[in-house]
Formats: sequence, structure tokens, C-alpha cells
Amino acid sequence: MGRQLVSAVVNHFKERGIRSMLVWVMEQNESGVGFYKRMGGKEYIRRTSEFGGSVVDDVAYGWKDLSVLCVE
Repeated sequence: MGRQLVSAVVNHFKERGIRSMLVWVMEQNESGVGFYKRMGGKEYIRRTSEFGGSVVDDVAYGWKDLSVLCVE
């Protein structure tokens, strides 16, 4: 399901001339972090945010060129 969702977003972006993408994931979400790494995402920046009343650490993964992201 994750690959299908990313594929839909990437296709939507490409159709509109958007060539790069950045996603945020909570650092504690090991499966999410692993998913974006396996998809070829590179870590760009970190931040803290509030989620459900708790402060969490987030990591941004990105792709400078969506044409290299193979999600089909």
C-alpha cells in the first residue's frame, strides 16, 4: 500500500511539473524510516514537533529528482 500511495503522489507531482519531493516521518517510526530509505530517500533535515501532546523527533527524507524514484 505504501508504494501505491507514493506512486500516486509522484505521478500527480510529475503531471504538474514538480520534480522533487520531501516527506516527514517520526524518527521513532522505524518501519516508516526504513520504508523511505528503501525507496531511496536521502535524509535532509531534522526537527521536533508536537504529536498527540508529546514532543517527537522528525526526519525529512527527500528526492531531488523524482524521475529516478521507481515506484511502479
